[in-house]
Amino acid sequence: MKTFKKMKQFKYITIIILIFNLSSCSDFIENEVTGKQNLDSFYSNYSECDGAIIGCYSTLSPQDWWEVDFFWLVGDASSDDAFKGNTNEGDQRDFGNLADFNINSSNEWVEYKWRFSYQGIYRCNLAIERIPEAPIQQEEIDIFVAEAKFLRAVFYFELVKNFGGVPKLLKPLSIQEANLTRSSEEEIWALIEQDLADAAEYLPTKSQISPENLGRATKGAALAYLAKASLYQKKYTEALGFARNVEELG
Repeated sequence: MKTFKKMKQFKYITIIILIFNLSSCSDFIENEVTGKQNLDSFYSNYSECDGAIIGCYSTLSPQDWWEVDFFWLVGDASSDDAFKGNTNEGDQRDFGNLADFNINSSNEWVEYKWRFSYQGIYRCNLAIERIPEAPIQQEEIDIFVAEAKFLRAVFYFELVKNFGGVPKLLKPLSIQEANLTRSSEEEIWALIEQDLADAAEYLPTKSQISPENLGRATKGAALAYLAKASLYQKKYTEALGFARNVEELG
């Protein structure tokens, strides 16, 4: 009888605990998301604008280091600069297929390149649109926007040299809102050149950057990319001019 009574008490306790846990789960599930930045109140000071630009830079090497960093290596493996090694089957097959120029849309490295390039472009477009409204000095705004335009040009540079003409997005639109019609290669190169020219006007030279900010975009980097963009388009006279501009910066 005592055993039966204890079992009955245990049963009631178990039911109570279960009900409590279920109600706790329900409360947790129904809570509003915390820790998510509200863009309506962001860009309210220098630190937040700087953080937005750092977010643009971070897309160059996002999340797990291998997702985009390996794609830089793929470029070398597809040239005479590096050899992938081993067989493709069972050993980074998609990586080897890129090196062999056996490429289709299911290749994961192609997907990474496309996805993270547009993620970076979205962040740059957001910064270009919102930072000019921030309550900070105009000189600070000019440099931040110049960095965002430089980075947007870098992302489009990677896209056009790998995919040719791609959708041109100049506003921070979601994939559902965006017009995904491909622009021509010429249109994308023109955008890249304009962004780099705008960036070069306001970016500091390397010698003007403080030690803690070394690695951020500079006037020399923008001019060097303009030279490189000209070479890809076989505009050799322009390329030489931009290269000399870089030299003149010392």
